[in-house]
Amino acid sequence: MNAILRFFSSLKLVITCLVFAMIIVVFGTLEQVDIGIQNAQKKYFDQLVISPQRDGPLGGETFNNFIQSLPASGIYLWIFKTVPLPGGYLVGGVMLAGLIASYFTRFKVGAWRVAVVTAICVVETWAMLQVGYATWPGWLLMLAVTVPNLALVAYAHYKLRWPKVGVMLTHLGIVIMLVGGLLTSLWQRETRMIITTGETATYSASDMECELAIVSDAGDGQEDVVAIPQSLLDKGGTITLPNLPFAVKVRTFMRNSDLLKLAAGETPPHPVTEGYGKTHKASPIAPASKMDERNFMAGYVDLVKDGQPVGTYLVSLWGELFQDKLPAQNVEVGGKTYALRMRPARFYKPFSLTLLKFSHDKYKGTEKPRNFSSLVKLKDPRSGEESTRLIKMNEPLRYEGETFFQASFLPGDRTTILQVVKNPAAWLPYVSCVVVSLGMMLQFLIHLIRFTQKRAKA
Repeated sequence: MNAILRFFSSLKLVITCLVFAMIIVVFGTLEQVDIGIQNAQKKYFDQLVISPQRDGPLGGETFNNFIQSLPASGIYLWIFKTVPLPGGYLVGGVMLAGLIASYFTRFKVGAWRVAVVTAICVVETWAMLQVGYATWPGWLLMLAVTVPNLALVAYAHYKLRWPKVGVMLTHLGIVIMLVGGLLTSLWQRETRMIITTGETATYSASDMECELAIVSDAGDGQEDVVAIPQSLLDKGGTITLPNLPFAVKVRTFMRNSDLLKLAAGETPPHPVTEGYGKTHKASPIAPASKMDERNFMAGYVDLVKDGQPVGTYLVSLWGELFQDKLPAQNVEVGGKTYALRMRPARFYKPFSLTLLKFSHDKYKGTEKPRNFSSLVKLKDPRSGEESTRLIKMNEPLRYEGETFFQASFLPGDRTTILQVVKNPAAWLPYVSCVVVSLGMMLQFLIHLIRFTQKRAKA
């Protein structure tokens, strides 16, 4: 056990991890030019191991040009096409294990002392977030952090006789930062909420994922919706859901596509029986790679009931965009009508936001924007809350674990676009910064106290 702890806490391993971290940061930065930030993140950072690309070009054009510009580029190409590299998850995991192992090999302190200091840091961070650190005057924020931390210095130095408390806390802060980064990559979800003045929104929609919604009339102006997520569509095969009288068999699914009108005499690539797939076809294209681009997913599906075909349909996000120009995708099964709609994945809220006013302020005498803001009415039937909130560019709305940022707007200055971010680990970077700052402050002050004591004795 001691040998394992010494291995993970060794300085050589830390340096090796830092070297690999720099390599994948460079690779990911170059690749995001051609394949986009999201795809580069998945390829290099959200992986345990980066598989070698033996066939075809190594990455995008920008990446290949960089490799070709290096001395002995042939050797680098051979290495990167033959040897798998550690991904972000593996590098970060090993560094995290090393930091934790250092507590058992380098810092000989009791667990209760670690718990006491960590608890103080967490309480400090929680208090600042609850009060609203962004609204505090700078001098008050510094005072609120400095006074309790100076008291902790005195406690650690004079009472606990803990000379390495600063170094240990700095390590702890980095541990929290790594854990926060991992949880964010696993749990964070970013969606958009689009609201027109006077209208109410109860859901946000994803720019990255889609769903196949099967909608039927529930009476009293309500709808029954069964949504099949993109993860199931991507796998293909037959999808059976208990609350549908038919199964959905995915013939093909495209992560990005064009919707093209069939030429005279041209037949669809699949035997479509109803809907706009009889006059149009979906053609696969390369995934979007730029921030201002998006993927338009599409697919061909069969509806099957009791082993018998009901119909074959083309479903596409283009159909959602041009639903007023394309025929509806309806199917009748068992005397009930169902509509098939490929749409951005929706995430419904237990509360609603009504846009009362959208403001697009400009500097006087110019067209230069000065501020964007949305005045919304928040209504939560569970708690009975009904309040008016102002969402500005640097002052988001935080509610029920989600943050609503003022992201953009549509032409006409009547429709706002809110970026909705849900990240259960969002508070961990704040804790990490407080712990690291505290650790550096403590270590400096402890050395300063020792220096002044020695000088006084001399």
